[in-house]
Amino acid sequence: TTTLVGRYAFLKSKAVAPPEILCCTFSRRAADEIKDRIEQVMPLKTKSLPIGTFHSIALQVLRTIGSNIGVATDFEIWTKNYERTAIIETLKVEVKKEGFYKKISDDDAETSAILEYIDGMREAMLDPDAAFLKALEEDDKPSIAHSEVYARYEAYLNVEQKIDFPRMVQLACKALEKDRQDNGVYYKKFKHVLVDEYQDINQAQKTLVDQFVAGGAHVWAVGDEKQAIYAWRGSDIKFIQDFEHDFPGAQIVALRENYRSAKNIVLMANNLA
Repeated sequence: TTTLVGRYAFLKSKAVAPPEILCCTFSRRAADEIKDRIEQVMPLKTKSLPIGTFHSIALQVLRTIGSNIGVATDFEIWTKNYERTAIIETLKVEVKKEGFYKKISDDDAETSAILEYIDGMREAMLDPDAAFLKALEEDDKPSIAHSEVYARYEAYLNVEQKIDFPRMVQLACKALEKDRQDNGVYYKKFKHVLVDEYQDINQAQKTLVDQFVAGGAHVWAVGDEKQAIYAWRGSDIKFIQDFEHDFPGAQIVALRENYRSAKNIVLMANNLA
């Protein structure tokens, strides 16, 4: 966070306007921390600036240009997991009656497993049709059935004009892609994109960053592949490992001084097999 705030201050000192600097992080608490630290080091009010979680940034995209891909202007955000679970359970019963879950174990057909599958497909930027083809190619029987529930769940959300959190970034990426294809202006909105904890981003979040880079933004990221801990929620360490390949000409700066841990902890960590 200190490094990111330092980068922000540097860009501002170079006359980059704060509304043209996008800061992406994972939690609201981290976003608030970044805002607080920026205000501590420079005379700036951050409340209305583009500093926030990937989901809050995606929400702003959808509020602004979501209609270009058919997202209703008055969509409802679903934040409660029990609401999603109830709908998935109902759809699973329908799909099960049609024989999709025949010879599939009860554990594999758990509602929680289906919801985890759907969220995983969204994070991988796969819509229901692509998810079905992937499952078919891999001869993955549970996933074939899950993809049918996924398709019906998407249809339900579209009719009811609802967007749940895992869907938000996926839709924002599609809206930005459409904006780019139409030679719009939103995807060109930022000159710089700063990303915190880059080792923990997933495919959808990477795609969101890439859309702004396609609009001419420079990407700057801070991360440590040794601290990658969110593979269970779709993050992929390859994004930080392949940074120089994805962004040719990128400069890598190693921050080797540890200011958080005592010497014996650093030595122990460095000697872990």
